[in-house]
Amino acid sequence: MAQNIYNYFFEYDLSKTPGFIYVLANFLGVIIYTSFNPRRRKDIWSYVELIILELMYLIYNFLTRDISTVLFIPSIIGAFLFTTLMIYAVCDMNRRNVIYYAVRAYAFGELAGALGWQLVSYVFENRRAPYSVSVQCLITVGTLAALFVFFLMAEKYINRDQKHLHVERKEVVISVVMCVCMIAASNLSYVTASTPFSSRVPGDIYIIRTIVDIAGVSLLSAYHIILKESHEKMEMAQMAALHRMQYANYQVSRTSIDLINQKYHDLKHQIEFLKMEISEKDKIAYLNKMEKEIQQYEAENKTGNRILDTILTTKSLNCQEKNIQMTCVADGKALDFVNPMDICSIFGNALDNAITSAEKVENPERRLIHVTVSQEKSFLRIKIENSFQGVLKMKNQLPITTKEDRRYHGFGLKSMKEIAEKYKGSMTVSAKDGWFELRILIPLPESEK
Repeated sequence: MAQNIYNYFFEYDLSKTPGFIYVLANFLGVIIYTSFNPRRRKDIWSYVELIILELMYLIYNFLTRDISTVLFIPSIIGAFLFTTLMIYAVCDMNRRNVIYYAVRAYAFGELAGALGWQLVSYVFENRRAPYSVSVQCLITVGTLAALFVFFLMAEKYINRDQKHLHVERKEVVISVVMCVCMIAASNLSYVTASTPFSSRVPGDIYIIRTIVDIAGVSLLSAYHIILKESHEKMEMAQMAALHRMQYANYQVSRTSIDLINQKYHDLKHQIEFLKMEISEKDKIAYLNKMEKEIQQYEAENKTGNRILDTILTTKSLNCQEKNIQMTCVADGKALDFVNPMDICSIFGNALDNAITSAEKVENPERRLIHVTVSQEKSFLRIKIENSFQGVLKMKNQLPITTKEDRRYHGFGLKSMKEIAEKYKGSMTVSAKDGWFELRILIPLPESEK
């Protein structure tokens, strides 16, 4: 038993790579891709969990070091699961992000282990130096240390903006496919030597494995950079749209305030006019005209969140044009932890859908929309209700769009659902007796409770 443990850490047989190298390399990969992640947990228990998982991974790797070829692929899957659990232990992210960063960490581990043992093989195989445990340790540890520092500095540079990358399902699938192709190609010789891309010679196997792993890690790193740039461009476009909307709201507010100031100065003249001997019909018509002008000012909302105020004001004026009555009870400060782009997506999509639905109600008195934003216990609660007319069909717990060209519609609710899940919340909808309700429930961060 003692000899087996010794061989596990210091393998003299150059045709076998010590499993300990991969365990250590995967651990370093986890450190690299979580060190500069803005969602990294900083409590002591996360590090305790990480160490426990690393020890469990070490034991698992030791027990599966001499498995048969049939169990080779399941053992790789098990190793990847341990890497995923370690990422999950130290980062507060959703499953998609955890898998994405686990793929990158595992790919780094494959490269570091392969390169380290190839250099050992190169030094000892052709008798360039007599075998020595200390030299073997120096080569493997030195290789791992050099790659660790290089990739750590690269990750620090890539994440210098300290922004969380919200990975979509498609992007996770692409990264997983790239990693699977890399592992399959680099480890093909361990499964079968009867292909044009595999070998029986250890030196050739290590060269193939290292080159393929370098290519795979390079592709994953390039893909990550492309993703970040794509997300940044999208965020800039959304921010520009938000600024245009805020400026439009500023213009509406300024016009409304100027109107009220004008009406205030003219109020005494208007009172004198109404005291004159004019018909009741003319008085009512004049008062209605004044009321309509003042409603532009009443449309402004002051919730405590400027983004929400902008959206509600714009939508309120839209409702007035379509004879829709919109009421709002909102604690805007409860939204402080939500990204401004996500606030725009949630309320913009929800209110657009509500207005589209409510304006189709034939009776103007039943064209109603009500918005509620509140903080209840440890949750942010958003509820948007509106009246509708006709039959609302549902599919996968979401209403089917009623617009003619369905290719370009129906994504609003899906987007809102994804945003809710991004914050570990949920979205539900219901429709009954001509009344539609959309509810979003999101747990508050610890700092907001």
